[in-house]
Amino acid sequence: MAVSKTERIYEFHRRVCGGLFPNARDIVEQFEVSSATAHRDIDYLRDRLLAPLAFDRKRNGYYYEEDGFRLPFEETP
Repeated sequence: MAVSKTERIYEFHRRVCGGLFPNARDIVEQFEVSSATAHRDIDYLRDRLLAPLAFDRKRNGYYYEEDGFRLPFEETP
């Protein structure tokens, strides 16, 4: 069953928030999508949803440069 872009982005966001430093390969492996699709998802999160994403070369994954970033479709507590 194909997973939507929204579901992939939400899962990636959840992992970033959890301090897991996910990368494009994680999206490829978990959701069985191409590397290009994974990179487009990350670009969308950063460029269209304005996520303060940064890449940590030592940990080979992404993190948020600012605390408290929420996706537009997330409920607030």
